[in-house]
Amino acid sequence: MKTHPHRVIFLNGPPRCGKDFGASLLMKELFRSRTAKFSQPLKRAIAEQFQLTDEEQKYLEANKDTPQKLLNGYTYRQAQINLSEHHMKPLYGDDVFGQILRRVLSRKVGLAAHDYTIISDSGFRSEAEPVVSTFGGHNCLLIRLSRPGTSFEGDSRTYINLDDLGVHSVDIVNMLEPEMYVLQLMKRIEAVWPDTKKD
Repeated sequence: MKTHPHRVIFLNGPPRCGKDFGASLLMKELFRSRTAKFSQPLKRAIAEQFQLTDEEQKYLEANKDTPQKLLNGYTYRQAQINLSEHHMKPLYGDDVFGQILRRVLSRKVGLAAHDYTIISDSGFRSEAEPVVSTFGGHNCLLIRLSRPGTSFEGDSRTYINLDDLGVHSVDIVNMLEPEMYVLQLMKRIEAVWPDTKKD
């Protein structure tokens, strides 16, 4: 039975720093957890626009930074950035993906089934704000990840700060093996929320 409000963990860092991997590790540790992405609407839109099969989409996801004939020479990352920065945000506002995800996470069915949501692609404050506003800063945790040899070059995201919204934030340098990486993540989470439940 739930003993605390729904909690949201934002993973924020450059490409290849371990955000998705960290989310997958936390899914195995946190009781009744799920993952989510601000970019999910972009991925679905690109799949529809280019009529991608499931296999083609999986291939693009695994090769995000390689130019693709499937995308007329653009990388999967570039295609998402183009759709986001040149179409969606100019038309619907900088917080559009945050508003979409806020609605998804707020649905009663989702909240009844999960205690934690791990958002593995945070990189814009404007996207995080609607989620924080909905669940409360004290129920949100921002984990900024870094890793030697990685940077935001070629990406539209950057490191964000949500301190003024009451969000706890921690910084982790990911230089560790998976076993130590997840221990480091959990140690930081439990320091903020001592009642954190493990599966």
